[in-house]
Amino acid sequence: MSQPPPNQPPGSPGEQPEQPSAAPGGGFGPPPAPGTPPIAPPLPPQGQPGQPGYGYPQPPAAPAGGYGFPQPPGGPPPGAPAGGYGFPQSAPTLGGASSQQPTLGGGFSAPTPPGPYGPGATPTAGGQSQFGAPGPYGPPGGGTYGGAVPPPPAGSGGQRRPPVWALISLVVILLAAGGGAYWFFTGDEKTTEAQNREADAGEADGEGGDSGGEAGEEGGTLPAQAIEAGLAWEVPKLEVGADEILTRSKGAWFVEDAVVRVLGNQLISYDLATGRENWTLPFELSGGDCNASPNVDDNRIAILQGRDCEVVSVVDIAAGEELTSIPLNNSITPDQYDFPAILGDTVAVSWGIGGGGYQISTGEQVWVSSTETQNCAENAYMVVEDQFISLMECGWLGEEGGSVRATDEAGNPLWEFAYTEFDGQPMEVRSVLSVEPLTLVISVGESFSDNTEQIVVVNEDRTEIEHVLEYDTSRHLAPCELNVLSSCSLGVVHDDYLYLATNESLGDNALVAFNLTTGQAEYEADAINGGAIRPFAVQDGKILAYQPADYELEGMVVALDPATEELTAVMALDRAARQKEYAMMGSGMFAHDNLPMWHENTLVLVDRVSYEEEDAIPSVLAYR
Repeated sequence: MSQPPPNQPPGSPGEQPEQPSAAPGGGFGPPPAPGTPPIAPPLPPQGQPGQPGYGYPQPPAAPAGGYGFPQPPGGPPPGAPAGGYGFPQSAPTLGGASSQQPTLGGGFSAPTPPGPYGPGATPTAGGQSQFGAPGPYGPPGGGTYGGAVPPPPAGSGGQRRPPVWALISLVVILLAAGGGAYWFFTGDEKTTEAQNREADAGEADGEGGDSGGEAGEEGGTLPAQAIEAGLAWEVPKLEVGADEILTRSKGAWFVEDAVVRVLGNQLISYDLATGRENWTLPFELSGGDCNASPNVDDNRIAILQGRDCEVVSVVDIAAGEELTSIPLNNSITPDQYDFPAILGDTVAVSWGIGGGGYQISTGEQVWVSSTETQNCAENAYMVVEDQFISLMECGWLGEEGGSVRATDEAGNPLWEFAYTEFDGQPMEVRSVLSVEPLTLVISVGESFSDNTEQIVVVNEDRTEIEHVLEYDTSRHLAPCELNVLSSCSLGVVHDDYLYLATNESLGDNALVAFNLTTGQAEYEADAINGGAIRPFAVQDGKILAYQPADYELEGMVVALDPATEELTAVMALDRAARQKEYAMMGSGMFAHDNLPMWHENTLVLVDRVSYEEEDAIPSVLAYR
C-alpha cells in the first residue's frame, strides 16, 4: 500500500521567527457559495444520567459512570468532579493574548509570542486572553477566542440553533441529494437527533488522516489499557461577525507536541498537553473561503489568503514562521472548494477552471493548466507521498470526461487513469480515497438530480474500473465531502481494505470492511453499546473510530482489530464535559464541520465551521 505523507513533522514550536514582509494583493474571483448551518441537536437532559458505560459492567451501587469503566461502590472520592471518573482535573496552562492585526493583501505579520503566563506560571481559573481589539479582524464586541481555557463545570454546554430558514433550505438540499441523510420531523427529540447522521470526509493525518493513500500511523502507540480521559483543555467558540452567517476554519495539523490549526483569521499553535499558545500568526482568510493544504511537507503547509485568496503563503508550522508569499497573478482566484497542495519546492493551487504550480524558492510559475487555453485542465490537487495527484476535466464542466493523474513536483507525468463514461452514462470523479489501489468516489448519471454515487477500484494498470463496491448510499455514510478531491475523513483505507460507517438513523451502527481486491463487504463490527461511530485513522495496524456523545453517554474512542474483526475501547471521554462534546459532535448532520484527530494518546476534537446563531460551541476539545 502507498503510505501518505506524515502530517506530524518534527520541529520545535518555540522558535521565534523574523518579521516577514507583506506580499502584494489584488485579484478577483467569484463570490463564495452560501453555507447552510446544521440542525441543532436538542440539549441533553440535565441531572444524573444514571446510564451504564460503553460496554463495561457497572456495579449496581455505583453512581452514573462513563463509557464502560467500573465505578467504586461507594461513589467517587470526595472532591472528584461530578459525573467524572474519579480523577481530579488539573487546570491547564493558558495561552497568552494576541494583539497583532492581520496584514492586508497577503503575507503574515510577525508571530505573536506566548502571552503573560510565562513558563511554570499558572493563571487563575477562568483567566482568558483577549484576542486583538474590537474591529473588523477581532471578535465582535471585544469578545475572546484563540486561547485555551480550563474545562468548564459539569452542566455547561452549548447547542446549535440555526434560523428557521436553515431548516427549509436543508430539507430542499436533502431531497435533491437523494440519500445519505435522513430527517424526520417528530416530537421525539432523541429519535430526531439519531436520524441526523450525514456523510463526512476530510484531511488525513492533518485533519483526520492522509487522503488518497494509506491512513497515517504517526500518532504514537496505542495504550495497553483503555484510558479514562479528562478534558485537558479547550478553546472557546469563535465569534462570527454580525453580518456573516458562518466562518470556516479548515486546517489542523500535529507537529511534535503541538497541534496547529486555523481559527478565524489566525494560525495558532497549541501545546498538546496544556493548550498553551506557542505562537499566533494573523492573516486574512476572506471569511474562511481561503483554505490551507491538508498535507504537511517538511514542517511546511501552504495556505491561501487575501481578499480573494489571491496569495499563497508557505509557513513553517514548527517554528511559526512565514517562509514566502506568492501572488497567483490569475484573473480567476480560488474559492472555498480549492485547497493548495505542497510538495518539495512546489506548491500547486487550483481555481475552479484550472490550476498551476509555483516554485517556492523563486515564486515563479512552474506550470499552468486552464480551460481558457485548452480543452482539458487540472482543477484540483492533493499530495500522496512524493507525488501530486490531480483531477483533470475535459470540456464544459467535465462533460467530455477527464482523468486522475500523478506528477512529480515539477509537473512531469508519472501515471494517468483516463475516463469518459461508466456503464454508458456520464461519469464524474468526486474524490480520491486511495492511490494504491486507485479507489475513487464517482457520480454516474446525466444530471445532479438523477445521478448515483458509487465507489470504484481501478485495475493495477490504471486502464479500467475493476470493481464496484457494494456501497449503498442509503445505508453507508458517504466517506468524502462533496466537491473536494482530498476530503475523505469518513473513509479509512488500510491493507487493501476500506472501512466505512453505517447510517445510525437506520438503527444500523457499525463499521463495514470492504475488500478492495474483490469489491465485497467482508465483515462488520457493531458499535460498542450502540450509538453512532465514525472511522478516522489507523494506529498500530488498527482502525481508530470515534463514537460521539449522545443524550446519555459521553464519547469514546475504539479500535477495530482487522485480525479479530472486533472493537475494543481505547479511551472513554470525560463525562463532566459530555454536554459540550455532544453540542459540538453529536448531531452528525454536517460531519465535516467537526473532526476527531489522534496523536500521542490525545484525542483532539476540532470544530471547523462556526455559525452565527450557535450557543457557545467550543472550537477545540482536547482529551488526555
